[in-house]
Amino acid sequence: MRRCKNCSFTYSEGKKKHVYGMIYFQTCQKDQPKGHLCYMQPIQLSEALETCPDYIFFNFESRVDELNGRHILNYAVNHKVCELCIDVEEIGTPCEHERQVIFSDDDTIEDFCKWAQTRFSWHTT
Repeated sequence: MRRCKNCSFTYSEGKKKHVYGMIYFQTCQKDQPKGHLCYMQPIQLSEALETCPDYIFFNFESRVDELNGRHILNYAVNHKVCELCIDVEEIGTPCEHERQVIFSDDDTIEDFCKWAQTRFSWHTT
């Protein structure tokens, strides 16, 4: 074992010679400067899609039933995004989920509820 005179780094004599200011990092398996952040690896897209929370933004429009004065949903626009695609304008990039769904018929509320039950998961807000 030897100690560097400049930085007091302890190293073993062998295949590689110690370079002042450089440290070997297991994660990237390279000699890098002391402040290197290779432990902060980018998340893989497939892994991110599994854990990335979804957000549903919606707008409902309704009319008033003349017989009983109740509001009847007649138009619903739903916009689904995740943290990966919330700022992306192009549909399908980088996520492949449906971005916008519109319901506008007599069964709007039933259609929306069926859609919501099949699309929402535990990590949807």
